[in-house]
Amino acid sequence: MKLWVVQYREFGEEDQIYLCSTEEYARQRAYNVLWHILEWRLQGTGIDIPSTLEDAEQLCIDEEYAYINIYEQGVDNG
Repeated sequence: MKLWVVQYREFGEEDQIYLCSTEEYARQRAYNVLWHILEWRLQGTGIDIPSTLEDAEQLCIDEEYAYINIYEQGVDNG
């Protein structure tokens, strides 16, 4: 069995992890996480939140708000 892992860290904080059943769900979860971070960080700046995961990720990295990684992980069902 394989799961998709969404691992993220707001700079200065601990890693957080979501486990997802599909890549599509993982990418949507990752975008939602970044959207919430950017909503908070960009309030009152007049800067729009990017509409794609890749652009949101790049903005978070450039501004040192957060780091995110999505990868597939095999799971042993025992």
